[in-house]
Amino acid sequence: MHIHKIEQLTHEKWLNLYAATFEHKGHTGRWVYASRKPQPRSERAADAVLIVPVLHPPLIPPEMGGNEGGPRLVMVKEFRVPVGDYSFAFPAGLLDPGESIEEAARRELMEETGLEITTVRRVTQPLYSSSGLTDEAVAMIFVDARATPQTQPKLNASEDLEVVFLDFAAICQLCDDRSARIEAKAWTILYAYQQMGRLGL
Repeated sequence: MHIHKIEQLTHEKWLNLYAATFEHKGHTGRWVYASRKPQPRSERAADAVLIVPVLHPPLIPPEMGGNEGGPRLVMVKEFRVPVGDYSFAFPAGLLDPGESIEEAARRELMEETGLEITTVRRVTQPLYSSSGLTDEAVAMIFVDARATPQTQPKLNASEDLEVVFLDFAAICQLCDDRSARIEAKAWTILYAYQQMGRLGL
């Protein structure tokens, strides 16, 4: 397949539509997709970071279920305008120019949950969110986290979210809840923990 040209269709701040004209085995087609990059397909770097944080005893305050024992998976329940409802996801955000994945993860986790990263367990390569719809690439980072005396989210005016702390039983319950709206990457991780029979790497 050969892409002949890419035309920018919109001029928004955070996300734009592009039309690619391509040719494959004598067939010419047009594919419209979304991109966060000023030059689509210009680099293979991550646009955003998705954080999978786990709180471990004894670093879990009582208000987060610390008296009940066992680690807690940290998620957010956030209102998403395209969905028109709240959906479960992991803390995430866009990388600032020149910012590393770990730096972005530390900043975003503190902003969305008030938690601090203590250990980085694994950072993935840039992963594609939905490659038929967008060229957005997201790096996932698995971390241990802790609450601080100032543990309070610092949300933007456009953010409507609740921080959720899940023990293993709650992970299994959410994973099997067909009425819950859950982002695909988040459900995959819930299912992985469910199949492992425990929380944590």
